Amino acid sequence: MIRLVYNVLYYNFYTFYEKYSTPGDNHGSAIISLSVCLSVLIIGPLDIFFASMFCSSLDKIALFTIILGVVGISFLILFRRDTRIKIISSKPKLFDSYFYSKIFSIIFFVITSTYFLWGAVLTKHILDNCKDK
Repeated sequence: MIRLVYNVLYYNFYTFYEKYSTPGDNHGSAIISLSVCLSVLIIGPLDIFFASMFCSSLDKIALFTIILGVVGISFLILFRRDTRIKIISSKPKLFDSYFYSKIFSIIFFVITSTYFLWGAVLTKHILDNCKDK
């Protein structure tokens, strides 16, 4: 199930770049943008955990290390044995519907990209309350 969700997200990110960007390496753009969004799924809960348990936030080096790690792993997965080409040719979908797949991808992108706004506010709120105690 996780692999299917990953494939659907990659397929939709790739088709977005293919449709709306200039010709070039759409696979690389899709991998980097998907990886940054996926790294937010790791960074977000981890940052909230550190703020609530240890009254500290993740430092910038840890954030960039997580992002670079996820980008590297994604490149390894998708460039190995031309997995990215197989995903594009298979046109994966959730619940046998392209509509639900696109809606899921849009919601995923909006939530992960807006985390940089609301996640910082949430972490700051937790840290402010932690220092009051």
